[in-house]
Amino acid sequence: MAKQRGVWLDTPKLDDRVLATLLQNTPGYEELFYTVLLGLEPVSVPDLVDRVQSGLPFSAWETFSKYTRLPEKALLELTHISRATINRRKKTGHLESLESERLLRVARVFGKTLRMFRGDLGKAQKWFTTPRSSLGGKTPFEMTISEIGATEVEDVIGRIRYGIYS
Repeated sequence: MAKQRGVWLDTPKLDDRVLATLLQNTPGYEELFYTVLLGLEPVSVPDLVDRVQSGLPFSAWETFSKYTRLPEKALLELTHISRATINRRKKTGHLESLESERLLRVARVFGKTLRMFRGDLGKAQKWFTTPRSSLGGKTPFEMTISEIGATEVEDVIGRIRYGIYS
């Protein structure tokens, strides 16, 4: 059984296919590389919008949890979904549109964090849960709860990747 370390469950590394997709511009995944964390096949942005509006399959939730090792309680908090609701979604086999959008947001931001750390899950997890002065003393995890906060985290990641002090 995995030990809990802070918010995250310990894990040695991502699977090689997921890691390769995150770190390279794998054909079909260029802009939407983070969707691999949800177990989704490459799609265009309009197709992804349609899929989100229809509701992602519940397997996207399970796959994201597996790849990121984010405990269910934390993922529920990030996506504003109650435990009872997620249990119902498991039975129906799909998420609702807003739930899908929130899960996609978390995958997008965490995927960019993983890419920034060249796929090192441990470093990405630590960065994601450490307060940042550039985020007003909040953690990227806390900020990702809302779209505006997620956008700010992405801006910080962009500045770091381009060597701008953040």
